[in-house]
Amino acid sequence: MAPRLIRRDPGRVWAAGVALVGVGFALTAIASTTGGYLLSVAVWSFGEIFPATVTGAIVARLAPEELRGRYSGLYSLAVASGWLTSSLGGTQLLSVSPLVLWESCAVLSAASAYGVLRLAPRLRPVKPERPKLDG
Repeated sequence: MAPRLIRRDPGRVWAAGVALVGVGFALTAIASTTGGYLLSVAVWSFGEIFPATVTGAIVARLAPEELRGRYSGLYSLAVASGWLTSSLGGTQLLSVSPLVLWESCAVLSAASAYGVLRLAPRLRPVKPERPKLDG
């Protein structure tokens, strides 16, 4: 699957993955059986594959060559910070209600997918211009 995703528009792949994660979270909000929970986890896990295939390449492409290591490290720090804050905030939302938690996750995923989709044109690789022939 990854080789097919890498050939696609990286911003759209990323946005599609985030949207699938949101669908998985929404399914968790309405799940009431073991099968329903398994389906929801399968959907959001499948969605996580999409961004994982393209984000490293996006960061490397956007970074100046001499700063790629720093950009990559900062991206990893941002992801880890997101995991920490989502864990802290998620437990607070869970104490209110599981439905509030999973619906909030679904809404935030939809908003994130929209944001990434808006950024998608800037995340595409720049194609070199063809030389003009005088003639």
